[in-house]
Amino acid sequence: MRFISPHLNYSIVVFEGQEVREADPRTGQAYTRTVQTALIADFEQGGLFPHEVETALRVFDGDFRGLPEGVAPQNRISVYDTEVEAIARGWTDEFHDSVVARLQALQPSRPGAYIQIDDKKQPRPWPKYDEQTEEEILGFQEALGVDPNLILAYEGENLARVDLLEKLTDLAANADATVVMVGA
Repeated sequence: MRFISPHLNYSIVVFEGQEVREADPRTGQAYTRTVQTALIADFEQGGLFPHEVETALRVFDGDFRGLPEGVAPQNRISVYDTEVEAIARGWTDEFHDSVVARLQALQPSRPGAYIQIDDKKQPRPWPKYDEQTEEEILGFQEALGVDPNLILAYEGENLARVDLLEKLTDLAANADATVVMVGA
């Protein structure tokens, strides 16, 4: 899950750290033991997808006030990707889900600080695509000259008809392998 902020390198405490003050039973010496390390979501610059920039500019429109002249608002947008963090830090799926849930729960109390971004889905290749049979789709693809990779991406995310996916994969491979030679 990805979250974006209009603030340069925004940070938020997701989980507070917990420490316990204890005494060594042998010596009576007091010490502090960390029970849970704090988790801070550090948003970073860069790595934004076009639809994320578009969403940020639309949603955070008023939050880009005070920018120096010549600084584009999209240069201020920062992102926090929980899936990247989960891989980098070795989180379990359960812990990842708890981080996402916590960020979602904290968001309403911080309006304008950050928002959750949904994954961009591939657009439908044409309006009545979902209602068409495999043969009709392949016929339209050929007649309209639609890139089979676009249809393949949409089909894979949405309807996932196995036979059609196989045929589209073959078409896409053939289209990618086609090389146009220009004579000198």
